Amino acid sequence: MCYFRTCIQSSTILVLDQINIQYYSIPESMNIELDNDFIQTFVVLPESDWTDQTKDLLLKMLKAVKLEDSQFQIIQIPEASSVKSETLIHLSSGCKILAFGLTPTDLHMNIRAALYEMTPLEQASFVFSDSLSTLIQKPGLKKPLWTALQTLFS
Repeated sequence: MCYFRTCIQSSTILVLDQINIQYYSIPESMNIELDNDFIQTFVVLPESDWTDQTKDLLLKMLKAVKLEDSQFQIIQIPEASSVKSETLIHLSSGCKILAFGLTPTDLHMNIRAALYEMTPLEQASFVFSDSLSTLIQKPGLKKPLWTALQTLFS
């Protein structure tokens, strides 16, 4: 039965491709396990934005808001995957989620959230930001991010 369903889905996609109809394919959602039970902060970013430079910038920011290594978890999202915000929220109550280079839609959220502003939702608080590589290229964007981080972690 599953095989038949898969064949139908595959043939439907093939037909849509052949007649040049655009469609939205929902990325596969990642399973996330906590590194430890004390994690209250999640940093979510596209895997493609993880370089030595962006890693250094991120770790400096997290140290500036006085987070220890055991208090945050970095989640790199591969290109063909996604993370649901509800998954992160249910992992840790009262969590803080920093999304770099992602939109609410990328986290399966149907909300509008401004960049560099704290957005409360359910038991969590979100801050959406430009990508880390954009922050490196445009240092002027670090100031509004810093203000949002101070609000989030105060």
